[in-house]
Amino acid sequence: MGTEEALPRRQAMIGGMFRKVVDNIPVMLICYDGAANPVLVNGEFTRVLGWTLEEGRQAYGPAPRVQPAPDPAP
Repeated sequence: MGTEEALPRRQAMIGGMFRKVVDNIPVMLICYDGAANPVLVNGEFTRVLGWTLEEGRQAYGPAPRVQPAPDPAP
């Protein structure tokens, strides 16, 4: 098997391992795309909040843009 055939298989394997780690760590994770839309939640997020990715999208929609508070006037 050449490198061209092995690379997609290896990428799929690594992606599967990444997903297993993300789904099984005891920390809630939610990942957003560049437009601040949720694209991934892990098993702990669903276990604690009881929401799937789609339910989280419906409940929250895009994440708010976070900006630092302005400095108070002197």
